[in-house]
Amino acid sequence: EALDWSQAHLTARLAFVSGGAWNPAVQEVTHIETGRRTVTDIEVVTLAKALECLPAWLLTGGEA
Repeated sequence: EALDWSQAHLTARLAFVSGGAWNPAVQEVTHIETGRRTVTDIEVVTLAKALECLPAWLLTGGEA
């Protein structure tokens, strides 16, 4: 929300930063956001790259 990106934009960024290895559907992102789907360690790193933040921030909301 802070980046003002749509879920479609995020899915495109995920596909780009992963070199096409992870090309999620918008519904998959919705499930991650609502906690209905767990995220692997590799996906956390990819999400962090796509969102230009630290993986620790995604996991804890802080720097460490």
